[in-house]
Amino acid sequence: MLNCNFSYKHYQNTIKRFKEKYTFSNFNDCSTNDIILRHDIDYSLESAVRIAEIENNLNVKSTYFILFHSEMYNIFSPTSIKYINKIIQLGHDIGLHYDASVLSTLDIEPGKMLIEELNLLENHFNTKINVVSAHNPTLNENLKIPHNIINAYDPKFTKERKYLSDSVQFWRENCFCSHIGKYEKLQILTHPIWWSEE
Repeated sequence: MLNCNFSYKHYQNTIKRFKEKYTFSNFNDCSTNDIILRHDIDYSLESAVRIAEIENNLNVKSTYFILFHSEMYNIFSPTSIKYINKIIQLGHDIGLHYDASVLSTLDIEPGKMLIEELNLLENHFNTKINVVSAHNPTLNENLKIPHNIINAYDPKFTKERKYLSDSVQFWRENCFCSHIGKYEKLQILTHPIWWSEE
């Protein structure tokens, strides 16, 4: 039994154990006996880079969702650009973490604004982005996602797959390590800010 906590060591050991039973896929290319590993970056790009490095060392690829309207970082600042480019260089995918409560305050239809944000990210970081996740999903579920964009909260990713999340540093169905081998396919969401050396 692993010592369950939010340390980088526990994260690394758990991902190693998942690798023994599953392959790691992304939202564009998933099937069965696999895991879609995803990270919503609400607060710290620096913490996200640390998780990205751990995964890269394990030859695991995941998707990092950038919060366009974060109160804690500016996507286009020199430091943020460095961190986001580092995540991409480590072989990971980038997604848009959108906040419909912000989009709805703008003078453009929210669905169109979402596309604008996707295009800005794609062009600025020279990477293909076609997947989004909602920030505070219960408050953002009414936004209509354009048909050519993948929604991380689509039922095929949250109902047809076992969906696990560490929101507010709490696994609602016990630590993700306790689910190894129990399901054919999973989506695992973590928030890098909750993980640390200790």
